[in-house]
Amino acid sequence: MRKMMIPVVLVVVLLLGSVGMYNSVKSAKIEVDAQYGQVENQIQRRADLIPNLVTTVKGYMQYEEKVLTEVTAARAQVAQAASPEEMAGPIVFLGSALCSFVSGMDFAVDFADTAMKRLGLKEERTHIPM
Repeated sequence: MRKMMIPVVLVVVLLLGSVGMYNSVKSAKIEVDAQYGQVENQIQRRADLIPNLVTTVKGYMQYEEKVLTEVTAARAQVAQAASPEEMAGPIVFLGSALCSFVSGMDFAVDFADTAMKRLGLKEERTHIPM
């Protein structure tokens, strides 16, 4: 009778071990799928931010184009003036255009910071999971 009991116990132990192993493999697969879903969420969220970023950059690009056009036009007027009297008006215009350009550089820093906050990119940059 004892000789019959050893194989039966061995089969039961192997059966219980294989069931436990199967359950742990299933649990691991579920966990991997959940983590992969989180990765897909992050990728989709970042992909959704791209149109907002493009719109923001286009807005700033239009501002820069306007300022650069003003500075170039003022510079051309100063270069075309023949006498100091003719230069007086264009020099004032050039000065205001350059002030606009310099303040635009400050605006660029504020604009970039505001855009990054608005789009949530600052948090994205600092909280990238490894």
